[in-house]
Amino acid sequence: MTNVDFMAFSFIFEKGLINPVNSKYGSAEKSDDKYFNKYVEDSFWEIMKEIFTLTPDNELGLLLVGLLIGVGLPAAIYFGVRIGYKLYLRYLTKKPELNKNEPTFGIVGSYLILKDFSQCETKELLTLIILDMINIGAITPIPYDPTNPVPVKKGNVNFRVNPQSEDNDPTELQKLFFKFLTAAAKDDKILDPYEIKVKSVDYFYTIGKVMKEYTFEAAKQIDNAELKRSSEFFSGALVYRKQGKEELKKVLGYKEYLSQYSSHNSVNIFDYDGWDNLIRYSVIFKNTDKVKTELGKVYPTAQYNISDYCKNLVYAEQTAKIMAKSIKHGEENYRSGSHYTGYYRTTSYRGSSYRGGGFRSGGGGFGGGGRSGGGTR
Repeated sequence: MTNVDFMAFSFIFEKGLINPVNSKYGSAEKSDDKYFNKYVEDSFWEIMKEIFTLTPDNELGLLLVGLLIGVGLPAAIYFGVRIGYKLYLRYLTKKPELNKNEPTFGIVGSYLILKDFSQCETKELLTLIILDMINIGAITPIPYDPTNPVPVKKGNVNFRVNPQSEDNDPTELQKLFFKFLTAAAKDDKILDPYEIKVKSVDYFYTIGKVMKEYTFEAAKQIDNAELKRSSEFFSGALVYRKQGKEELKKVLGYKEYLSQYSSHNSVNIFDYDGWDNLIRYSVIFKNTDKVKTELGKVYPTAQYNISDYCKNLVYAEQTAKIMAKSIKHGEENYRSGSHYTGYYRTTSYRGSSYRGGGFRSGGGGFGGGGRSGGGTR
């Protein structure tokens, strides 16, 4: 036996055979346990000392130290980089200077910049797309109403997918998204949250293409402005040049302006055209309630229209949240090789030739009025 090995013996004596003189630790049984535990503890630390006394012969000690360096150091670097990146983002986005001018690259371009700096997410873009579909009359919200013959769960919203017409000419992009909504709604043309959840998983690639095409022009403008440097190793905020960070400050400054809109604009009871565009900005700024209140102060005669518009916005946000989560699941399923029934393969969008999963681009426009906010501004 070495100096770090030990052997334990246990003896059983008949009760009363031994009468211990020292009983300050309690019974002999408890005393034995206490001393035995202390011996084990001391032996444990002796063993640890032996292991971590690095010598050429101590293979176990060398192995453990190697594991600590090989695993612990990269883990420390990984978490250190993540914390440093978050601090960097906080530094870049804190206390922006107020900017009254609309950002250079419009709503969609601002979304792309904010997303790169972790200031907004996919669901904000989906909210804008769904809101466009409501505004052009492609879908009509059916909120919860106990008197409504169409059953809607409390807290949810269904959509009626409206028939196509020639009244309003949608973009090819909106036609594709409408085809997805039609497929999800099935024969009754009523789209409920469960159908959105399931079909968004199946058709994650189609929705992804819609989002990519929705941001295409704005992304091209940002690239042409050379806000970013070419990099194979970095992404997000780290690829932005100085002028890109300046553009971020302008976008965040415009957010501050909209949050204080009534402080910088006089009450206007006649001309209030354009307030809907400001609400669309509030989607990517995540301050819709604040902007709605500010606009109501400046345009009191438009309060009803503003409230009605924001109600549709809430419905779009609810749906976008479900859709964004399902898209993520669809991507995970695809990467893991799980089976799905939706549309994946596609030819180029710009030739307006989408095929697969029951989709085929074409058809006329949708009924209803309203504004479409696709594109870069």
